[in-house]
Amino acid sequence: MTTRRSQVVVLGMTAVLAGAITGCSSGTRPTSAGVCVDPDSNTRVEDRYCDQCLDPRTGKPLRKPNGQPYTEAECEAQHRRGGGGVLLLGGMRGPGWYYYNNGARVPRVGGAVSGGSFSAPSNHSYVRGGVDRNGTTLDASKVKGGKTTTISRGGFGGSGSKGSS
Repeated sequence: MTTRRSQVVVLGMTAVLAGAITGCSSGTRPTSAGVCVDPDSNTRVEDRYCDQCLDPRTGKPLRKPNGQPYTEAECEAQHRRGGGGVLLLGGMRGPGWYYYNNGARVPRVGGAVSGGSFSAPSNHSYVRGGVDRNGTTLDASKVKGGKTTTISRGGFGGSGSKGSS
């Protein structure tokens, strides 16, 4: 019995230390959030226009410069690239994600955007979509829905990683 107890204590202490060493980062909580914006009018539109690559003016699928509709994967890749939306026929841009940091005032759907960026954060976690459609002062950790991209930095000189869910 004594041997069993000491093994449990050793294993328990190992788990606690491993958690303390690897779990100290608060960098995985989102500190920014993206809202969908029509770059032509600089106004916030419903998230579905970015999620589904839809034209905010017509509600129809956006088309690539070759005239074909974007697939879901192509739409996602365009948004990850940033720069103000999806590239369309004639070199125009479709809707894109516009990012705000915590504490910023996010406009309602239909409101003009300012004070944010079309470039996704590269140094902290963020969420795309799910921000209150009526406007809010942003607290990205309280956003319901949306897609979170986690950017974590390794501790003790380790490397970082990026993933999304």
